[in-house]
Amino acid sequence: MTTQVRLVLNAYKRSFNNSFQTAHLLKKKSPSIFSFYSTTTGHAPLSIGIRREDKNRWERRSPLTPAHVSKLIQETKTKVYVQPSKTRVYNDLSYERAGATISEDLSKSDIILGIKEVPISKIIPNKTYAMFSHTHKGQAYNARLLQTFLDKNIRIVDYELIRDPDTNARLVMFGKFAGYVGMLDGIHGLGQRMLARGFNSPFINVGLGHVYPLLNTIKFHLQQVGDLMKEYGVPKDFGPVVFTITGSGNVAKGAQEILECLPHEYIKPSELADFVKGYDGSFKYLNKVFGVKVTAEDYSDTKKCFKMKKISTQKQQDIVSLFNIVKDCRAVAFRLKISDGTVRKYVKLSGAT
Repeated sequence: MTTQVRLVLNAYKRSFNNSFQTAHLLKKKSPSIFSFYSTTTGHAPLSIGIRREDKNRWERRSPLTPAHVSKLIQETKTKVYVQPSKTRVYNDLSYERAGATISEDLSKSDIILGIKEVPISKIIPNKTYAMFSHTHKGQAYNARLLQTFLDKNIRIVDYELIRDPDTNARLVMFGKFAGYVGMLDGIHGLGQRMLARGFNSPFINVGLGHVYPLLNTIKFHLQQVGDLMKEYGVPKDFGPVVFTITGSGNVAKGAQEILECLPHEYIKPSELADFVKGYDGSFKYLNKVFGVKVTAEDYSDTKKCFKMKKISTQKQQDIVSLFNIVKDCRAVAFRLKISDGTVRKYVKLSGAT
């Protein structure tokens, strides 16, 4: 069974509400991993529904692949229902072959898996949903969705909150993929921009993310584009081409991974101004791209009115949100995500000079 499936199912088990009817407890000898827990629909074994993503026409993702479904069914005898879809990256037939039942109705499912938020009108009462709900921070734009969870007695397993109990690190995320696509689409856009200004460039050969079937296809294609860069370079009017990557999270790592498919060289943020000033149109500036990795210590500083406690460089780099400033510069709180795996802490700096 995949790590993501185990995480979701374990979260379901841990959060099980004892107030549910227990008349339908499964037998302990059942192959289901929840053989000693009841299900919300009163049947055995546990059942899972995979909903059709419908937030926009580009949404083709699925929380489980057909291979995952097949393994889940074989190992746990779980019943899997899949809503039909003509746009999902895996077609209905592939799920049928894996042993799933194609059904528009997911009401028989104990757990309903998705990716993006479920439209309010389509939420089935008294169910467990797993998704990126974007509600746990009290986001205003999803306040109605959060209220619907309460009104319809929904147990929500939010992927964003599934964390390693020891390190507090997130375990289910799409950040790297966002970085892949963000960098790729950025390179594509740069090629289009150059063309609109009347210049040909190797980047004109780069497509948007959705035209590539596999990540390896993207990387191979960018390596070919890189060969063109090495031979012909980019237009002098646009040189040097510099990409700036902020932060050190999964999105940044994904973007960096794509950038490094091209011939590249990294420069320090402190060197950037002099580097650009030194541009003379020579080919050494045009046959590669340049990357700048920017961390919190490069773009943030404390107010002069504070006596700052000494914080290690590593912790400065791990600052994930700045800052709550109290009126008249009397206090400030830095929210730190400690890299050694401890939980997030707050370091309070106070006392104006």
